[in-house]
Amino acid sequence: MADRQRDPERGEIYRLSFEGVSTELRGPHYAVVVSAYPYTRLSTVVVVPFSSQAAARSYHPEGTINGARTRALVEQVRAIARARLGEPVGSLAGTPLMDEIDEQLRFLLGFDA
Repeated sequence: MADRQRDPERGEIYRLSFEGVSTELRGPHYAVVVSAYPYTRLSTVVVVPFSSQAAARSYHPEGTINGARTRALVEQVRAIARARLGEPVGSLAGTPLMDEIDEQLRFLLGFDA
């Protein structure tokens, strides 16, 4: 039977478990959906993970999620299966932090070159 979960929205924050090797992020972390509609209707969505342990860098926008300071790891942007999403724990839609993440993604992908 098809997955009938609701479509995630751009800016929503989820708690996910990441599997990685070497310097890739591993374990439970928050992540923000950066896919825009209609891409949020696909079987995968694109997310940017957060880490409270990441080094302060100009390309790691910093903010607060659930009362904890954390940094967005835009260089570790990735597609994940929608089935891995649970319930959103918050949203960054329309916030300065989401704007900073968008700006860093444009730099990362060379859209401002």
